[in-house]
Amino acid sequence: MEDMVSNDMVSNNIVSITQTLNDPDNLKNDISAAYALVMEHFRKKYLAPMNKVYTAQRRKCLEQPEPKVALLQACRPFIKDTAVLDKIIEGLTGYNAINGIMQEYSDNIVTAQVIEPDESVHHDGVYDIDKDCAAAVTAKNGNDIMPVVLLILLLL
Repeated sequence: MEDMVSNDMVSNNIVSITQTLNDPDNLKNDISAAYALVMEHFRKKYLAPMNKVYTAQRRKCLEQPEPKVALLQACRPFIKDTAVLDKIIEGLTGYNAINGIMQEYSDNIVTAQVIEPDESVHHDGVYDIDKDCAAAVTAKNGNDIMPVVLLILLLL
């Protein structure tokens, strides 16, 4: 009798699990719940601290605007429709805030450089021509997009 009860329980559990797995709404709901948990964790751990630093830096930029922003603000009383000008000022202020953050953090970063032997230099001191050198230098100096990416992330 005991075997029969446990077999029925196992059979009912298997049927229940199968029904749960076959229902697409259950899977969608579970994925949505997991996504919400991950996003909330991401917001708390990364975005909230970044937003706090951004807000403080932006406040500094508003209190001490750069000359370009100050000039645009000075032109404001002489313009009828200031909506576009206000957006430009807001964008420049955000951009300057992010540049300030990046400058502050880059000043605090200590990097160690490992000098590796350059294989393009022969023992007689003659260099091989590096055709990819210009592309590599351009790629290393092309960090102007980072402030824009950070601004977009903070505005989400």
